Amino acid sequence: MLKSADNPARKLTIKRVFMRLVLVLVLLLIIICAWLSVRQGLADNTADDAWQDMLTWQAETIEFDQVQQAYATMLNANQLAHNHPTYLHRLGRLSHLLMTMELAKRSYWGGLAKDYYRQSLAIRPAWPQSWASLALVKADLLEFDAELDQSLVNATVYGPYEPAVLEIVAGIGLQHERFLTPTVLEVVYGNIARGLTSPSGGTARNIFALLANQPLSAGLIPHLEARLLANDWAKHTDLWVRLALSHWEQWSTAGRQRIRITLNDKLVDNPGRMRMVRETDQLLDICPYLPRKPKLMSACKSFD
Repeated sequence: MLKSADNPARKLTIKRVFMRLVLVLVLLLIIICAWLSVRQGLADNTADDAWQDMLTWQAETIEFDQVQQAYATMLNANQLAHNHPTYLHRLGRLSHLLMTMELAKRSYWGGLAKDYYRQSLAIRPAWPQSWASLALVKADLLEFDAELDQSLVNATVYGPYEPAVLEIVAGIGLQHERFLTPTVLEVVYGNIARGLTSPSGGTARNIFALLANQPLSAGLIPHLEARLLANDWAKHTDLWVRLALSHWEQWSTAGRQRIRITLNDKLVDNPGRMRMVRETDQLLDICPYLPRKPKLMSACKSFD
């Protein structure tokens, strides 16, 4: 009889203990979530302080101490956030910048920059700017290997029209063309061609400037020719004209007559563009093929 009477009491006690345990676990979970939220908020505020400073930097006046302070602040934010991919990316960027400023520790900062980008990509593998930035660090360190090749390819695959990616990949490809494999070069060439018609005007202008200051390889010319012969001249026309003129010796060869014709058409459309013609050999090549219109002939004679 006693055993039978004790069972309901024991069950009630067990139920109360269980309910208290559940309540404690719920409260503990709430406390943990609240702490994580506060911690993330602290991380965001800390990172934002560093980021706002970075946005005010001017390339010609930036000082080592500024970059080092921003690095320390961003490192603190990343520790609070337990490896946030954006903070890791920014740490990579700051480390790369410190690499260029503290030459005695170039290898150290370069190694950190690569590690930060790799950590960020391990969390966010489809982020094109991190792939492009990793490639840039390796190129600056003259590390032309499979990782650099893959970084260039991944940056282009994940961000084919991203302005930062277009500029970084184009810059690496043009400066270090001889170290890249044929497969990667095809990716770079396609990237350059897209960059020339980027809806971001600043991006297009920057890539035009890169091309104007670099010799054009045999592999790149067909990609540019396709753009030069398309209707892309309707946008950034003056930049296209300057590009054609800056490499006039290559464009005016027997196999590039269509480019000569297109260039002449653009000069006829706007005789004011004749001011871009600076070299005598260009003038001698171009003027005989222009229609005998007063403004064009006047421009040609002014160079005599």
